[in-house]
Amino acid sequence: MSLRPSIVAVLAMFALAPHAHAGSLRNGDFNSNLNGWNLVDVNSAISATWVSEDSAGNSGSGAVELRDTNAGNGGTQTILQQCVDLAGASIPVPYQASAKVATEGEASVKAYLSIDEHNAPGCPPGSYIGLSISRLVNDSQATWQTYSSNFTPVAGGTQAVFLRIGIQKAAGTGAGGSVRFDAVQFGVPGPELTRWTIDSGGGYLTGGNYVLQATVGQPDPGSASAGGTSLQSGFWFGAAAPPEDALFKDGFE
Repeated sequence: MSLRPSIVAVLAMFALAPHAHAGSLRNGDFNSNLNGWNLVDVNSAISATWVSEDSAGNSGSGAVELRDTNAGNGGTQTILQQCVDLAGASIPVPYQASAKVATEGEASVKAYLSIDEHNAPGCPPGSYIGLSISRLVNDSQATWQTYSSNFTPVAGGTQAVFLRIGIQKAAGTGAGGSVRFDAVQFGVPGPELTRWTIDSGGGYLTGGNYVLQATVGQPDPGSASAGGTSLQSGFWFGAAAPPEDALFKDGFE
């Protein structure tokens, strides 16, 4: 009797995961490095660096560390920003941020969050209406502190906002001091379909308010063979039929 192993194709499926959409911030937990964020002022004294520390202690996640090695002048140096369109957002919009501070010998180092209003989607140049919010998140504390509230546009015709995070150092200080931000949120994340694979697959999956049934991502159907091995692919492709017993096929006993 000959053996003919059968290989089942791996089927692709999709899973639900958080994702930013109109009216919400993208990558506020810094799980995807600094994707979605932009430096406000690019110069050698200012930096934004992804670090592996997470405010909730989650492994594989991270935060952003902001530094300004210029001497402090008592003002806030905004370092990172992200534009969020308000189309589809439910007003008031919830927002929050967590931050911790390393004073590094400086008298005072603070973490700030601010929100600017703009009268055009995408926050293009010339669309600035005004600063509506500036909030202290952490004042020289080495532990994670969280600030949260709700945002309602102040100016008429607001269509987008720039959410900005930055560092403030007391006047006359030196080059030290840093702040770390994590869990920055503006709005409520919506669902995203992301691709992954499983062995054999199919079935019934739930998560929160979402249900996923069956299997998607059809591979090329059909059969292929080489030597003593055959590959059969497609949705729910049945196992190959076992070969006939050839030992007594000619009737001889």
